Amino acid sequence: MHYSRSQQNHQKRRPFSVDSIYDYQQSPAWEVLYPQSHKIQNSTKLELAFSLFTDWFNPLSNKAAGKQGSLGVLALKCLKLPPTSRWKMHNTFLSGLVPEPTQPNMVTINNILNVFVDEIALLDGGIMIETPRYHKGRKVVVRLGCLIGDLVANHKVAGFASHSATRFCSWCECSKANIQQL
Repeated sequence: MHYSRSQQNHQKRRPFSVDSIYDYQQSPAWEVLYPQSHKIQNSTKLELAFSLFTDWFNPLSNKAAGKQGSLGVLALKCLKLPPTSRWKMHNTFLSGLVPEPTQPNMVTINNILNVFVDEIALLDGGIMIETPRYHKGRKVVVRLGCLIGDLVANHKVAGFASHSATRFCSWCECSKANIQQL
């Protein structure tokens, strides 16, 4: 398995085993999605993967004081950056805010995410971008790698049902009671 210099430096800080996975880029799934990722500097194609962080918080302080509100954040992190710099604040792209006063229901969150999903779908096919280094353009492909957030936020964004739900997701009519008949 190929490890970049920054990954090797990152791994020196903790006990390292060849069989252990410490980062997304070391996983078998990453190699399937991005088989040429270690050769990216020599390629005319730039493949990027992002994580989508979602969460809601109360911007009016705490509920105990009686002030209630809910503001949602949608933020992207580039998973192609080395682990040592990936999680730094200046490498965060704020892709959206979900306005107050309350957390959105499934229909509202889908309407908000439709624009984001349409853009990711367009970029998944790749677009040509001209840069000073690539005068004829460089194909840039962008994919969504994973969702990051608490259980409630991830379920809401992905459309999953909660642990106590009687149906598998927020949209289908299949119930857990009928699982043997599927």
